[in-house]
Amino acid sequence: MEKLFAKNCSVEVHSSIREVDRTDWDRLAHDVYMSHGWLQTMEETFFTEVEHRYFLVQANGILIGAAVCHIHHPARGVFTLDDVIFGRLKGFAARLGLSILPSLICGPLRGYGKHFALLETLALRDRKVVALALFDALERGAAMRQLSISFNNVMADEQELMQLLAEKGFRRTINFPLNYLEIRWNSFDEYKKFLAKRKLVREINKNLKEGVRIRQLETVSSCEGRLHQLLDDNYLKYNGKPLQVRSDFISVCKKNLGAEAIVYVAEKEGAIIGTIIMFHRKGVAYVTDVGVDHETAGNDFTYFNLTYYRPVSDAIAMQIRRLYYGTLMYSMKSRRGCSTMQMYLYHKPRFRLQQLLAGPFFGIHFRLKSWFIKRYYM
Repeated sequence: MEKLFAKNCSVEVHSSIREVDRTDWDRLAHDVYMSHGWLQTMEETFFTEVEHRYFLVQANGILIGAAVCHIHHPARGVFTLDDVIFGRLKGFAARLGLSILPSLICGPLRGYGKHFALLETLALRDRKVVALALFDALERGAAMRQLSISFNNVMADEQELMQLLAEKGFRRTINFPLNYLEIRWNSFDEYKKFLAKRKLVREINKNLKEGVRIRQLETVSSCEGRLHQLLDDNYLKYNGKPLQVRSDFISVCKKNLGAEAIVYVAEKEGAIIGTIIMFHRKGVAYVTDVGVDHETAGNDFTYFNLTYYRPVSDAIAMQIRRLYYGTLMYSMKSRRGCSTMQMYLYHKPRFRLQQLLAGPFFGIHFRLKSWFIKRYYM
């Protein structure tokens, strides 16, 4: 294979996922956030101005590796990598001219998962060859635009990627850990027994007693404005910034992802009081977009039933192996069976002087943020 790659391996760069055959792409994309449907949804609905870049490695006309990137510039009022680095000091840092942007950022927008999509049948040494071809193409693309390179939300199980980035001189800091639920129950009744030991079954019973109905929506055209409002209000409450997708985000998800995007609503006395979306593919699901009208819901535990109990029940029936639950609220999610996985941000500035300064800066940032997370969140 090495000889094959050396002679017949080619790298292409595209500015839209529509330029790439969906069947060829999805043969590599085992994670829903790397799927053709999700990437097309982000192109259509992500309202912050970014430039999309898709790097493709082919051998003998067969797509064997790919990476999703976007070019992001400094921006106020929306979430960027500067928020990851500077947090609430982002505005102050901007006034001082401090930013890690503009940068070529590798990884899908608003998602987690593998950063390099590689053909499953590749041997280990060939995976390294393809990953290196992708990385070299990223570096050339960034150099042409005088951009830094960032790999955001690198998950702790991406060992091959982390080794490559360390060898290439990238600096890293930590992100907030990612919650996930390993589905180890054969039925929802078994999960309820687990909850009973933690005295949480009352949340299910109270929700039913209050007359809350949770169901899946096949179409959202009649209530999409309400659903987006719930999601946006929730995001604004916890992030201080608006949700970075247009109001037609949910219907576009359904159009592009089909059954891989499950939209739930909670209804009480005929009104929609909550919504959540579960994205899934090949036994792995993500439940990260949620919104609940807490004023109307009161203390009926709609949030917990909508976010955890109904999706878990369906995940068990669908034989999903793992559910990811975003970041934060670690104690609450742990009580419902979640564990955490560490995530990292890797960054390499474009210019030599910046690279020298990045070493001590990221070292200090890593230690300070580790302390902050343990002190206030874990």
